[in-house]
Amino acid sequence: MSNAAIEGAAVVQRDITDQDLRNQVSDFLNQCPNSGYKIVSGFLRSTGIRVQRSRVRKTMRAVDPIGTLFRGLELNVVHRRTYSAPAPLSLWHIDGNHKLIRWRIVIHGCIDGYSRKIMYLLGSTNNRASTVLENFLGVVQQFGLPSCVRSDKGGENVGVAKFMMEHPLRGPVTEAFNELLQMQADVSELSKSLLERFVVLMYDRTSETTEVNEARKQLFTQKSRALDNMPPTKAALEQHIKRATYQANV
Repeated sequence: MSNAAIEGAAVVQRDITDQDLRNQVSDFLNQCPNSGYKIVSGFLRSTGIRVQRSRVRKTMRAVDPIGTLFRGLELNVVHRRTYSAPAPLSLWHIDGNHKLIRWRIVIHGCIDGYSRKIMYLLGSTNNRASTVLENFLGVVQQFGLPSCVRSDKGGENVGVAKFMMEHPLRGPVTEAFNELLQMQADVSELSKSLLERFVVLMYDRTSETTEVNEARKQLFTQKSRALDNMPPTKAALEQHIKRATYQANV
């Protein structure tokens, strides 16, 4: 097929009418009746049809209103849990970030669960337990000893865990150190956004964008490289897996 034909098909697919879109979605749902929005979107992309998600949802509600309602009722939505700490110094969260590891920079942070105060946010050249413990002891001397510290099961946290468990005023009876299993630490959204912006600045100090994916595109095109060759994002990989799974089952 010629490039002109491909380009012409892309224009038609992008300008697909509501009725044609309903026919496509209806035919697919007849084959896979329990499919949701994301699976249907993956099917449409696999056939070259690119439309907004809002339009896909609207079409599915028109074609299969009962199925859409039942799927909505069956969703196991995980609601954000209520987080609370009784007082300052009652619970601290510690964690690390490796987005700048290509420059041998590891960012270690700690936040107070009650006030959401960032106790420290420091860059280190390694991820050793001794480094994390040194950062932790620095703020303990400045603000005081917390009743409990929570972290994930990373080996870099064993120094802090040992310190809290062996401290004469804390110890295992008071549950001075908790490891996270599936639950993630409650991290301030502000600290997340600041960290993301810092990563963007490290990659391109001339960039004015604060959106990480957009910054990736800008940096990639600066090297005269085609965007088609840019490594995919996590969301793109998930969409590809859904599309490949559908095609394998057809």
